[in-house]
Amino acid sequence: MLKQITNTPGTLLRQLRQSKGMTQAQLGKAVGIPQSHIHRIEAGADLRTSTLVALAQALGYDIAIGSPATIGAARVFETPPGKGRFE
Repeated sequence: MLKQITNTPGTLLRQLRQSKGMTQAQLGKAVGIPQSHIHRIEAGADLRTSTLVALAQALGYDIAIGSPATIGAARVFETPPGKGRFE
C-alpha cells in the first residue's frame, strides 16, 4: 500500500524517522552522516536532493520532489522491501 505524505523536507524527515522508531543517531549511521546533520536538516537546514533521497530510502520510502504547483514540497511513498525504485 502506498502512503502519501506532503510536508517540508525537515518536518517530513522527522515524522518518517519517528514513525519508524529511529533516533537521529540511528538514521545518521544508516546513511553515513553525523547525527548533528540530521538535527540541522530536521530544524530546516538546506540539504541536497541526494541526501534527502538517501534518508528516505534508509527509512523504507521512495520520494518524489517537484514544484509546489505540481506535487507540493515533497511526497513520500512507503514501499515494501525489494519493491522500491532505488533498490
